[in-house]
Amino acid sequence: MTSKNTKILMYKVLIRPVLTYASETWTLLKINERRLGLFERRVLRRIFGAKQENGIWRKRYNYELYEMFNDSDIVVHIKVKRLAWAGHLILKISRSYSDTPNSVGILWTSDQTDAETSTSQHTTLTTDIHAPG
Repeated sequence: MTSKNTKILMYKVLIRPVLTYASETWTLLKINERRLGLFERRVLRRIFGAKQENGIWRKRYNYELYEMFNDSDIVVHIKVKRLAWAGHLILKISRSYSDTPNSVGILWTSDQTDAETSTSQHTTLTTDIHAPG
């Protein structure tokens, strides 16, 4: 029997990185956010098990799972990774154009081959900046 702490560590080290591989480049739709959250809660329910109240067993509520997990949910994790990646790109692009860092706009005004993709990425990043959770 593996302890809960070991199972949480295995989830954070083995499952979550595989699940979020290259998520910096994803355009997360609401349905994808919902499915990722459902999967994560299913794993957490499996780790923490049911709760007994007055002799009756019940599933743990979502807020109970995340209180016990003591980490952000997977969607917030992906959005934070995406913002870090955007910061890396901004620095890389600004260094290639001049010695001084430019504003965020340089990422979207540089020569893009697909304007639609650029607009989609800009909208997604703007949403992440204003509401990471």
